Amino acid sequence: DLRRSRQALVVLRQADGREVPAGARVTTLPQQTSFVVGLRGEVWLTDLLDKDQHLKVEWTGGGCELALPALDSNTVAPTLGPLSCTEGKL
Repeated sequence: DLRRSRQALVVLRQADGREVPAGARVTTLPQQTSFVVGLRGEVWLTDLLDKDQHLKVEWTGGGCELALPALDSNTVAPTLGPLSCTEGKL
């Protein structure tokens, strides 16, 4: 069976402009799917919704949240960002 999936490479920055550290955990909301941030604040997200959603980012000693805009269904695996997140909840 074939299943269509929205996915993207997202580049994340902290509120002060620094990269989100490698090893940080990104959780998509409301799905509660978790991903790990790699080098340069990059994270590969899959199974994204066809509407705006939120990301919760957590690492040792910190964390933040941000809104992730809906992806155009005609775009294949875009790179989004850098996107800045804010401390606390949206």
